[in-house]
Amino acid sequence: MFIFAIELYLIIMAIKTKNICLFFVVFCINAATVFATNIRVKHAFQTTGAGNKCVALCRIDIDFDTEKDFHIESAEIELNRETAQNIEHLMICSTTTDEFYADNSPIIHGKKKAKQGANTLKWNLNGQFNSQRSLWIAADINPKAKEGTTISPYLKQIILIAGGQRQTIKPTPASDESDKISMKIFKQQAFLFIPTTQECRFYRIPAMVLDQHGNIIAASDRRYESNGDLGNHRIDVVIRRSNDNGKTWTPQLYIAEGDTSSASTYGYGDAAMVRTATGRIVCLLSAGKNNFFRGMHNIGLTYSDDDGKTWTAPRELTTSNFRDEPHQLTDSLGFWSIFPTSGKGLLLPNGRIMFAANCIDQPDTYTIDCYMLFSDDNGESWTIGKQCAFHGSDESKLCLTNEGQLLLSVRQDGKRGFNLSPDNGENWLTQCHTDDMQGNACNADILYYSRSTEGERDILLHSLINDKDRKNLSVFRSTDGGKSWHEFINVQPGGSAYSTMLKLANGDVALLFEDESYSAGNGYHLNFIVISKEQITL
Repeated sequence: MFIFAIELYLIIMAIKTKNICLFFVVFCINAATVFATNIRVKHAFQTTGAGNKCVALCRIDIDFDTEKDFHIESAEIELNRETAQNIEHLMICSTTTDEFYADNSPIIHGKKKAKQGANTLKWNLNGQFNSQRSLWIAADINPKAKEGTTISPYLKQIILIAGGQRQTIKPTPASDESDKISMKIFKQQAFLFIPTTQECRFYRIPAMVLDQHGNIIAASDRRYESNGDLGNHRIDVVIRRSNDNGKTWTPQLYIAEGDTSSASTYGYGDAAMVRTATGRIVCLLSAGKNNFFRGMHNIGLTYSDDDGKTWTAPRELTTSNFRDEPHQLTDSLGFWSIFPTSGKGLLLPNGRIMFAANCIDQPDTYTIDCYMLFSDDNGESWTIGKQCAFHGSDESKLCLTNEGQLLLSVRQDGKRGFNLSPDNGENWLTQCHTDDMQGNACNADILYYSRSTEGERDILLHSLINDKDRKNLSVFRSTDGGKSWHEFINVQPGGSAYSTMLKLANGDVALLFEDESYSAGNGYHLNFIVISKEQITL
């Protein structure tokens, strides 16, 4: 009654002063702020694959000033020509959490065929929308969508109804234009390890290897309730397998489970895999309960002789079957701290398998040296290289040059580090840096895609975080054996970190990486994408 009296008084005053404009301003403000004050658009992920279904494009956050449930009448989405060609259907959905892909069954409230220009999505499903659910715009991607093109929808407005009142509200523009979604299309894309699923909140550290039949094995840390490295919490390692170049995947399979009891088996993480000459898949793991800068000196080893279907129980590598004269073998291989670089190792033509390892000689120092950890008997016994491959290093990856030299690529803060070995890692030349690739100190990968020595075009690929922060994942290419590099494919400009690559049997390249282009406070999604052979050889 009091509010009605105020409104009546204002109407009378507006009429007396003939200031009709004042009356309408007061009336509109009163009506427009009855139940919602603002909507904001948060972009979802920045990659998708041709033919993907129900892909999250953006999350819509609504500010409430009432406890009433909302009925959403419609949402209007603007599509440019390229986006309309790449989308088959638009959808308005809701989930029980802020994680779209962790919800096994997002509710689709409205769906329509996409077209260029304005698209009005009507809320077709009966029911109200409340603050306990998250609202999304999603899409089915056209199976014929062209690789490398983008999807850039724009939310123009939403019409809401609550308490019998109808309100049209437009998004508040973001200062960084993050409300304008941009999503790049790849040949294939899938999230293999998703936060808050399978009773695990955090997943990290991608690793991949091909079995002897060309099938993919992908690994990840399960970090449960903490995103940190080994140190004071248990971490387990799981894999998934694909027999169709990444189109479908098996459920998670544990290959290393910590027991939170003894120092060497407290937890496992940072998987690094390689296939031996016999087809065995060998996986080395950081192990125990010590952080690397607090004396990590346990290495776990597990392997599979049936293409990743079953695995041996992890054993401690550093206290059995280890030959180490140069470094005066102790439980820590003569080093105060050591762990193999996550991702993948290398199989040499002579059958030797090799991993780059981070090593610290003296306690309580932060200077890392890179040494080679290798086996000549299918992983049964191991040796640590005599010579430091890179002083002041960090996580490193290996490949073999056309001349038969080992090429080492080293994580650095700034310019990427490199070195060469002419004799399978026994000796190393002079370490150096390249001006062509620089960015955040982050684990990356190097892959010799095709070789001039085999009658093909010489192409060497390198994934890299091309920014001072952990974002802007790119693939660089060299066509002169690594002498020079140029950015070739920008995978995504948003949050990203560790990555690893494989060349598939059909010539495509698989890339598995930590994706934080969308985050609801649960860290990374491990994102699997396929870049076609045609794109690589452009």
